[in-house]
Amino acid sequence: MCLPQLNFKNCLIKVTAIVLLSAVNFSTHGQEILRNENETSAQPDRLLLPFAFYNDTIGTAIGATYAGRGLFQPQSRFWATAIAADSGTRFALLGVENLRTSRSKRLFFDARLAAGDFNEIDVYVDGNPAFPKETAGSNDSDSENFLRSEGSDGGFDIGFSYLLPFGDGQDQTEIDVVLRDGLIIEGGRKPGKWNPASSGLTSLNLNAIYRNQDTKSEIGESDLVTTYMKLAFEYDNTDFKENPSKGSRQEFSVSHDWGGLDSSDSWTTVEFDLSKYFSLGETNKARQRVLAFNAWWIDTPSWDANPSGTSGKPPPYAGASLGGIGRLRGYPEGRFNSRSAVYYSGEYRYIPNQNKIADWPLLIKLGVKLDWLQLAGFVEAGRVADDFDLSELHEDMKWSGGIGIRAFANHLIVRAELATSDEDRIFVMSIDHPF
Repeated sequence: MCLPQLNFKNCLIKVTAIVLLSAVNFSTHGQEILRNENETSAQPDRLLLPFAFYNDTIGTAIGATYAGRGLFQPQSRFWATAIAADSGTRFALLGVENLRTSRSKRLFFDARLAAGDFNEIDVYVDGNPAFPKETAGSNDSDSENFLRSEGSDGGFDIGFSYLLPFGDGQDQTEIDVVLRDGLIIEGGRKPGKWNPASSGLTSLNLNAIYRNQDTKSEIGESDLVTTYMKLAFEYDNTDFKENPSKGSRQEFSVSHDWGGLDSSDSWTTVEFDLSKYFSLGETNKARQRVLAFNAWWIDTPSWDANPSGTSGKPPPYAGASLGGIGRLRGYPEGRFNSRSAVYYSGEYRYIPNQNKIADWPLLIKLGVKLDWLQLAGFVEAGRVADDFDLSELHEDMKWSGGIGIRAFANHLIVRAELATSDEDRIFVMSIDHPF
């Protein structure tokens, strides 16, 4: 998939995950109610982004994203994306986040539904006859070792998040945030020492997730189905969930598929996700400068040890997977997948004082209030392995890096970035920071 109009040599640019897709992560955003300094109360924000693109895989395509926050409840967010191409590819995504349930001020509801028909899907699983002795998706696998197929891909993610009554969540379940041109001037949280009992928001999250990737290639048909539950313990001690500049966030989670409801297999994963943010302050030319770091470890203890006689392996997209819009952005989605994985990322985020495009007539006509633009540079490293061996996982790691532009528009972060690796150059568009 390439974008020849960008004029990169050998057409190495690929378009992946056009706006949203799987990048929207449910978390504790919703306890923040945002308002501008000249407003007495939070106002609903909406953002409509039409777009068009071309690449060799799906041809000419058009689409639109409609997203916003505060429409249903002051702390809630929603999004809807649709894409259609002349090749027959169709994709739609609908989601809502942090809706408060009627019976509890601490219980929040999330839902996401996605469905699509694709004329081409690259799945990094075994079966390519050109690589009979190689495991597809492994750290040393060839970049061409995949099955190129057509088919459908879709599912749902329904979750509940319960805000625990201690730390910043002891006396309040909503955090008022007052913004001036997109940066906090009043309210928000004041990250203290790492101590869930006295600072930050701690929540228990439970998600029910279903996904079915049904593909057909010249080699045969593949139906990768999973229905699983994910239980997560999350501690967010940052100053501003939407655009953190200091503090940290941790999440420990366990996912399990019992093998029922037509699932391809029964499996279990355990993972830990850590993010840390350091504010470098303002300068004469910068409103904000932030160093952001992320680390992720995951293991599949059921791998090849399932007593039911099945393999204990999740589908490539559900377990220890690297590549795509979230991790190792310079590689295609699901490029590396195995039993275990480690991943590390560092970003420098810079918001300049000047914002010259905020008053562009087209943005005003579309109703886009652009509070700031952020320049970001990032570098990433990661590795998959067929055993949770920390020594092996930190040898011969894969690297990715790139630059991007992020915009805070109508109280939502929209990002566009170009990532490169030893195999690809990939252009990514999405909502929210990657972490």
